[in-house]
Amino acid sequence: MVLKNIPTVDIGTGLTLVYSITPGRTAIIKQLTFTNTSASPLTVSVYDGSGITSILKVTIPATSTLVPAEVINRRCTKDMITAVADGVGASVDGYLEEE
Repeated sequence: MVLKNIPTVDIGTGLTLVYSITPGRTAIIKQLTFTNTSASPLTVSVYDGSGITSILKVTIPATSTLVPAEVINRRCTKDMITAVADGVGASVDGYLEEE
């Protein structure tokens, strides 16, 4: 297994690429950290692939950081991890293992 960092990605209101999984590998999410810099709560949906297989839907309080336990050790089998927010100001980073 290879530990990989997910650099900080600003999540848009359209489907946003969070991480491209190395071809031929699967990924196991170890931690995702969400940050909301806006003055309103934001809802973020995270997907395994291009928006079909849901991993997580989380509401981040205004001007807060959130580390949800629901994604720890979550296996991703598609070629990418994507996310979409219902407004502007959300970002995500973290790390995963590829195998």
